[in-house]
Amino acid sequence: MIENEQGVVAKRFRTVNPATEQILHEYEMMTKEQINHSVDKARKGFSEWKRKDMHKRADFLYAFANEFRKNKENLARIATEEMGKAIKESRSEVEKCVWAIEYFADHGNILATDEVINTDARVKICYSVIVSWEHYFIETCKRYDAVWN
Repeated sequence: MIENEQGVVAKRFRTVNPATEQILHEYEMMTKEQINHSVDKARKGFSEWKRKDMHKRADFLYAFANEFRKNKENLARIATEEMGKAIKESRSEVEKCVWAIEYFADHGNILATDEVINTDARVKICYSVIVSWEHYFIETCKRYDAVWN
C-alpha cells in the first residue's frame, strides 16, 4: 500500500534496482475483475493459437526471437536493473531466451505430440525456459505494447 499526494492509499507495488535501491517502476495492483478479464483473454488466445498450423506458429516464434535479438541490449539493461545481474549475465539470459524460443519453433511439431518421454532433462529445460522466458516476454510486450491493449 502506497499513499499518494491526496492521502489516498492504493494497492501498488514497485520494482527496485537492488544495487542502487532506485525505484524503477510503480504498478497498480490488478483488481480481481482485471485478472479474470486477462485470464479470459489468455484462454481465448490459447484456443485460437492451438488451432493454428504448426508452420505459422513457428514463423511467429522465429519473428519473436528476432525481436529479442534486435532488443538484446535494452532487455539486458532491464534485467540488470531489476535483478542486479551483471550486464554480461543479462545478455546471456536474453541469448538463452532466444535459443529457447527458436528451440520451440524448431521442435514444436514434435513437442505437440501426445508422446511422453520420461526424462529429468525435459522438466529442467521447460522450467528454466518458462521462468526466464516469462519475465522477458512480459517486459517486451509491455514495452512494445504488443499484448496489453
